[in-house]
Amino acid sequence: MKKKELPIKITRSRDKELFPWQSFLWRLDNLDEKRVCWFECEEHAEKYIRRYNPKYKLIHYTGK
Repeated sequence: MKKKELPIKITRSRDKELFPWQSFLWRLDNLDEKRVCWFECEEHAEKYIRRYNPKYKLIHYTGK
């Protein structure tokens, strides 16, 4: 039996300080390990979340 997957929760931000690299517009704060990860696309962040199942905060940079 396949486990039901919950939707990924995304927060939007315009705070440029949270995103030090221009091409990595997705930031994931792993609250379990106090780790910050950056991703190029939503699919990569989702893959990380599904694989490691952390408590997280996923932030997407929406521009100026």
